[in-house]
Amino acid sequence: MKKNLISIIVIILLVSSLGLNYHFFNETSSLKNMIGLKYRLNHEEVMWNFEVEVFDHVLKQLRQGDEVQFARYYVKVSSLVASHRLGNVDNFYMMLLPPLNEISINYAEDDMDALEKNADIYRERLILTNDVLAKLEETLGEASNKEWYNQLSNINSELNSYISERWSQAF
Repeated sequence: MKKNLISIIVIILLVSSLGLNYHFFNETSSLKNMIGLKYRLNHEEVMWNFEVEVFDHVLKQLRQGDEVQFARYYVKVSSLVASHRLGNVDNFYMMLLPPLNEISINYAEDDMDALEKNADIYRERLILTNDVLAKLEETLGEASNKEWYNQLSNINSELNSYISERWSQAF
């Protein structure tokens, strides 16, 4: 009788353990989908806002004395850098802020030579960031949200290896 009772308890524990594992698997899967969707949406917004043509237009406006356009652009880029996460791609975003800061200071000090130099540095970094974002689009484009999560969260993924390699070449 005791053996049967112990066997029944063990079977109940095994079945409940299996049920919990299945529940946790589903929870993790939906979490990965949610984070992957966030990565995808962040990528789309960043791609649209980090265009070189947009920066060139804003810089042209700044040279003509329109500080408001530059201020809006500066705030937009700063907020994107602060709030949008895309795994290792964040490192590229962070490198956009120092030259943009310097452009602002150069304009305030009326130092157009330094402004042009910093604009060139910013443009180079923007092009590099766009190359990485284009590789993201090429690799993950229509992939599932879970795949976006897996590729950008896994330090050993092929995409993260490419991003790390580009980072080490550039900086």
